[in-house]
Amino acid sequence: MKTKLLYSSLISLLFILQACKRNETDCGDLSDVITNYNIADSNKAKIPYSGTDTLVFVSNSNDTAVLIGQGKKSFQTAIRNSIAGGDCPRNAISNYDNIKINFLSYNLLLANISLSIYKYEKFGGSPNSTSINFRVNDNEIALTNLEYLTSIKTPQDSIMLNGINVGGVYMEDDTKAVVYSLKYGVLKFKDLNNAIWILNTKK
Repeated sequence: MKTKLLYSSLISLLFILQACKRNETDCGDLSDVITNYNIADSNKAKIPYSGTDTLVFVSNSNDTAVLIGQGKKSFQTAIRNSIAGGDCPRNAISNYDNIKINFLSYNLLLANISLSIYKYEKFGGSPNSTSINFRVNDNEIALTNLEYLTSIKTPQDSIMLNGINVGGVYMEDDTKAVVYSLKYGVLKFKDLNNAIWILNTKK
């Protein structure tokens, strides 16, 4: 009786193993689907900073901040999503390009500023825009996209830089907190204390 029961158990186990093997074969390739969303070279060219620049900003209270570039950091962020497939699940991994440039200062009023450029996940569709984010002392001041900055042909504001009138556009029309130039970068901005800082020198 025990021999017969053992034999039946072995047969059942073989059927189960065969079914599992057949299911694995039916699923085919279960490797991750990886998609890279890269910042276009044409958009990288719109960021006029090497990462080691020296920027001098002067406020409307005559405070001066000398900001030293800490380099240009490039990296990717990954978002993992499961692809529906019944008994054959797969993962979709989206890799998004990021570039971050940090500037540090010994002036406590303007201890640091940073510019971040990145591809982002657009809800309900594929990413097709490149964001540009400007932060002062870790606080977001303006967020827009490079396509928006490029679409505006007429300067909306200007400053005097090295004796030359230089024009730029607002990174956000509603706040008008940051004036940006595709040639010089950030020309002027208003921080969270409503102090206005104007670019005096860039080298």
